[in-house]
Amino acid sequence: MFLLDTNCWMQIARNRPQAGDVRQLLLGVPDSRLFASIYSVHSIGTILQGRGAVAGYAAFLAGLSIGSKVQVLSVPIDRLHVVEQACITHRLDFDDAYQYAVAELHDLKIVSLDADFDRTPRGRLEPLAALSHYQASRKQNP
Repeated sequence: MFLLDTNCWMQIARNRPQAGDVRQLLLGVPDSRLFASIYSVHSIGTILQGRGAVAGYAAFLAGLSIGSKVQVLSVPIDRLHVVEQACITHRLDFDDAYQYAVAELHDLKIVSLDADFDRTPRGRLEPLAALSHYQASRKQNP
């Protein structure tokens, strides 16, 4: 199962170069195996507002099934020490540490374009690598 980092969602929102790769992942993996963090949901809104495009925020989330088919996860208050520890141990910015903590607490693979995750034990997969990983797992367990 995969946790998509904010930068994956923003590829689509901003029609960035890897938007097609993210779309392929979203089409090739069942929604039940895809997750977003509440931090990403709020970050998307903040970024869109900063670009004067907040009017499309709710429609963007709904269009990608974020919060309906794509489950949104958070770090419980009593587990925020996991975020803190990820900041310190892996030298991650808070946003990356939050994503890392969500992945750690829910045993998810991180899908991100951010190389900072490469220095963590969980690592990361880029969108097409995540799709390949899913497809390979389907062949092993049909």
